[in-house]
Parts: sequence; C-alpha cells; structure tokens
Amino acid sequence: MLLIATLSFHANGQTAHEINQPATLEIIEAGIIQSTIEIGSFPNESKYYRKRGMLYVTIQDYANARNDFDKVITLNGDALAEAYFYKGFCNASLGEMECENFKMAKKLGFNTDWNNLKSVCPEL
Repeated sequence: MLLIATLSFHANGQTAHEINQPATLEIIEAGIIQSTIEIGSFPNESKYYRKRGMLYVTIQDYANARNDFDKVITLNGDALAEAYFYKGFCNASLGEMECENFKMAKKLGFNTDWNNLKSVCPEL
C-alpha cells in the first residue's frame, strides 16, 4: 500500500498554505540544506530534524525522512507524537508493515482520522 503525503513546506518551516504560495522543489531543497546546516550547529535540537524530516516527506524521500524522525524520537524531542506518526507513515510508504509507530503516535495524542489507517494497522 502506498500512502501519499500532501504536505508542502517552505525553507523557513512554514507550510505553503500559511504563506499562500506554492513550495517549489528549489525552495524545499533549500530548506533541506538549511536544516542540515542547523543540525550541524545544533545536533541535539530535535526541531531541526523534525523540520528536515517533514521536508523530506514533502518530496517523498521517505528513507531520509524516517531517519530524521528516528532522531527526533531518540532525542525525546518536542513533537514525539508527530515523529512516531511520520515514522510510521514513512515505513508504510516504503512498503514495510507498520503498526507500532502509529499506535505510539495515537497513544501520545497525535490527532488524525485513525480510521483511514486501519488498512495499514487494523489495531488502531
């Protein structure tokens, strides 16, 4: 099963609808570069891994996104529920069986329509 992300992020971390302008691949790639620089300067700050992970999801680079969400979880970052959800999303998008990360995201209070994910994880 393939899940498709419909997120659109700009280099400054705002979504496209927040600034009413489409995110181009060039803007997303610039955001990834900027986030990578920030990670180099602040390797224990989960917000930069989260931002870069979301940018990777936007361009459907799920393997790199999953690595960043793993790092958010390892660092016990601010957006844990979101990190577990998107790690699960990435795993499912890569064709891997996924349930544990979705269950943890739900347990931590991530807000989404969980019924839509029952085909991936019937236990939700």
